[in-house]
Amino acid sequence: MLTGNVAVFAAPAIATAAMGACTLPAVERFLYRHGLRAANYEGRVIPVGLGLFVWLVHFEYAVATECYGAFGRLPGWPEAAFYKYWIAATFVFFAGWLDDTVGDPTVKGWKGHWRALRSEGTMTTGLLKATATGAAALWLVVDTAPAVWTGALQWLVLTLMTNALNLLDLRPGRALKCFVAGAAALMLCGIFAASVHGLQFLFPSVVASVLLLPGDLKARHMLGDAGANLLGFALGYAAITVLPAPGLAALALLLAMLNRAAEKRSISEWIERHKWIRWLDRLGRTG
Repeated sequence: MLTGNVAVFAAPAIATAAMGACTLPAVERFLYRHGLRAANYEGRVIPVGLGLFVWLVHFEYAVATECYGAFGRLPGWPEAAFYKYWIAATFVFFAGWLDDTVGDPTVKGWKGHWRALRSEGTMTTGLLKATATGAAALWLVVDTAPAVWTGALQWLVLTLMTNALNLLDLRPGRALKCFVAGAAALMLCGIFAASVHGLQFLFPSVVASVLLLPGDLKARHMLGDAGANLLGFALGYAAITVLPAPGLAALALLLAMLNRAAEKRSISEWIERHKWIRWLDRLGRTG
């Protein structure tokens, strides 16, 4: 019964995939022609800000679900919850988009943003992005958490996961592969726990990631902050709706360690020092 429901909710994702495949080339051309380009780790100048595509796929998924729902084919679809999530995700996307387009690339890490605020009185786009993400996460969990401490844990996972995907977006395909692996793990957890509520919100992000992955592995384009943050937000929201409190606590600890480590050392250098992780990181990469 549960897998049947998953199949029903996946039907709009198939329609979204078809629309997204047509949208992606247009988004790439839009970014290129409007000068939204940046040098990647090899110095190649390529389109950045593919978060615009991820957000558009969310919009296309909303259209597809409305069309399917109009014919009564989505029984139990949590429409109000989805649109609340979509509004929160939109805030996260636009905060990342602002960082991609007008942000100062020389200011990096929490320390850099706080230093700019303290010494210069400057509200950096990175700090604004963190504030927007925290507010969006709080808005999502404040009405759904069964207790204050559970809500605090959910908020922590959601905010840390949003930043974690951005920390990983330093090499072609890295952030997308981690997202797809995390989404697959959460889907398995949701199926075994007989809970598909959070999985429904993952579908548009999974569709966007699968469509973006080939070009990302070839270093043809970059997610940018807008894309990585939006995917991280989607993964974090799925986690807080699927995982029990002990699982969330373990995940929060892991994410906190990752965020802390990124402030002190290079994640890419750490990956290069470990043979099997390096192999996974380079798997499929041609750019």
